[in-house]
Amino acid sequence: FTWSEPKTTWMSLLRQKRRHQTTANLYRMASKITLSLYSGSILLFYISVLLLFFNALSNPNIYWISLGLLILRSAYLIGFMGPIFSRLKSPDLRPWTPLLEPVLIYMQLVIFVWNSVSKPNHWN
Repeated sequence: FTWSEPKTTWMSLLRQKRRHQTTANLYRMASKITLSLYSGSILLFYISVLLLFFNALSNPNIYWISLGLLILRSAYLIGFMGPIFSRLKSPDLRPWTPLLEPVLIYMQLVIFVWNSVSKPNHWN
């Protein structure tokens, strides 16, 4: 891993991530497919849980199912990411993982759409 100065604003972070995503066309096809399937499966999970949650109005048991799925996913993420955050010397991020993952997926989706409409052309 590489240490670097963190961006201090959301806009500067988005600009950096947009630039980084422009190199995706240089990845091997197998890597592109793997990354797409991974991000897509996480996105589908959260969309499914949201749909279940909104359907809970018609059946209260569905609320508990969607909540259970979120709790299971959160426990898995905290357990899985714990050693990774320790190795990266950022153990304080571990409990935030269940909130950070959907934010990351949302940001990746926004950046993908944004880069499809207008390409960033500035590298530092």
